[in-house]
Amino acid sequence: MEFIYEDYVKSTRDEEETGRIISDAIHDVGEQSSCASVLDQFRKEQGSLYTDKLKSLCENPDKTECGNFKYNSFPFGISTNEVLPEFVGVYFNKNKYKKSLRDVLNEAKTQCVRMGKKYPFESRKRVLILTDTWNSYTFRRYYALPFINYAHQYNITIVCLLVTDFGVTRIPFINQRYGKHVGNSDVHVYDTNSAKAKNILSKFIDFPHFEYESQGSTLNRFDGACRLSFDYIENEYCYEYTKNYEGKVKKGMVSDIPDEVLEKFALNVIGLANIRESCIKEDRYVLDASEKTAVIFNRKFIWQLGDEEPFKTLQKAFSYLINEIDTAI
Repeated sequence: MEFIYEDYVKSTRDEEETGRIISDAIHDVGEQSSCASVLDQFRKEQGSLYTDKLKSLCENPDKTECGNFKYNSFPFGISTNEVLPEFVGVYFNKNKYKKSLRDVLNEAKTQCVRMGKKYPFESRKRVLILTDTWNSYTFRRYYALPFINYAHQYNITIVCLLVTDFGVTRIPFINQRYGKHVGNSDVHVYDTNSAKAKNILSKFIDFPHFEYESQGSTLNRFDGACRLSFDYIENEYCYEYTKNYEGKVKKGMVSDIPDEVLEKFALNVIGLANIRESCIKEDRYVLDASEKTAVIFNRKFIWQLGDEEPFKTLQKAFSYLINEIDTAI
């Protein structure tokens, strides 16, 4: 017996199961939310295939409001600089916006940070991703850790749904019914196989971002200078340096740095978290010495080579970390 493809899809798909998955997602984001209204609108869209409904949802440029609710959206909708507590990202293959799934996920990351900075922890914030394409390796490598940490750090509910011709599937990601720790800003997840390293790095929960900068010497500021910035929540680092008068940049993910390297760095600097304010800056300067600056534990340290503790410890820790990034990664 021969079937036309669309007839086969309609005759074999499980409407009841798809309806349950969408209803569960609406329950998780809250029935009185913009994300819930978008999901309800999605299932009401015209189209014999669920991917047609997704395309219809995304291609209407005026859909930035649902009922009395407003939300940030990408790539569809009207662009706005206003930061709202809900974000909806939609991707489907061959979309007219010429955007990739990674473009949508990157925008979701940006909106998570903006929400977290604008709204108090106690307020509910939501992110909904609807896509007809998924790459588990890409998500695991570039997005899983940041999104998990956004959920905990900023109290954001994140729901990802994969849409196919046959229906909708929930992409497992912090199941709200079982994720008892979601909404706990003290929980922070790192990609490491070392329990010891994980325990030490967890001490950086309240201080996820740090920087180190070494200027060139007084006589030559244009060679030998470098700058390193780290962010555990974003799971990224950026190392900028000059060599032979040429500027270079190396970017990567914190989770790609070997556990033993992060563990050693953490062990070296963790004792500086409670250092006295009077020890932060060394006032002795040498004419042709390179000035060093580090911002860590919300404290700014300034020193030169040859200075005593705690600057020796800082210099040793950052020199080791930079060397590992420069040569091993």
